[in-house]
Amino acid sequence: MGTADEMKYYSTYAQKFSPDIVILCFFMGSDITDNSYYYKYKDALLSPKDAWDAVPQYGVEQGKNFVALKDRIYRVSAILRFVDRVVRSSPALNGLAIKAGLYRTPIKSDYGLNIPFWTYYYLDPLDQELAQNLKFTSDLLNNLQKQLTVDKVKFGMMIIPEGMTTNKTWIDAFEKDHPKLKDYRFDPIGTETKLVAGLDPTIKVLNLREPVTKQVLVGDKVYMVPGGEGHFSEIGNTIVTDALFPFVVSLLK
Repeated sequence: MGTADEMKYYSTYAQKFSPDIVILCFFMGSDITDNSYYYKYKDALLSPKDAWDAVPQYGVEQGKNFVALKDRIYRVSAILRFVDRVVRSSPALNGLAIKAGLYRTPIKSDYGLNIPFWTYYYLDPLDQELAQNLKFTSDLLNNLQKQLTVDKVKFGMMIIPEGMTTNKTWIDAFEKDHPKLKDYRFDPIGTETKLVAGLDPTIKVLNLREPVTKQVLVGDKVYMVPGGEGHFSEIGNTIVTDALFPFVVSLLK
């Protein structure tokens, strides 16, 4: 689920509780891609929140296809998650999975890189469609902030970097696994910078990149799986807590 889904969850559910603060957790590894599937609802999502109700909730349109079925199984099967990591780490297997319909087709198939679909947003420069979706994501965040201001709700955004991008060794390994990347500039941090640059300057941003990278570099197991894959470990969650608490306090001032 991406920003568009979170906007709908706020207007449908969270708003009823009259929150004082909303913290949006933005994961660089998939949220821009998830938002791209909502671009056709751009007019509604960039309007006042009453118009958001016209946008289908996550999974409604995808519920009839095999990708959605795979995603549902993925959530409950540890074996499938393991197989998924193996397939995604192999360019050849990843390409076959895309052709078989197991993974979403890359936004621009003419790249021919067979990399996971969200990592196309780490290429620099972005092509027209990818740049459009990145800007759309910034616009969504700006509109959410605007609507929260109307509701007298303070807004903060926490950026969670994809694990692979927090360690040059891990990035180098990814590029080695995908040799065609040598013909492109692979710049995950640059994409993050572009996203933030498109935000209204009044949006308070907590970027976890620095504290996460610091712990990764000293050898701590910040992620459940070596190489920056998967969810945070206990150490990773501690990093989030230690950074988030003072951030929330700062929003209350």
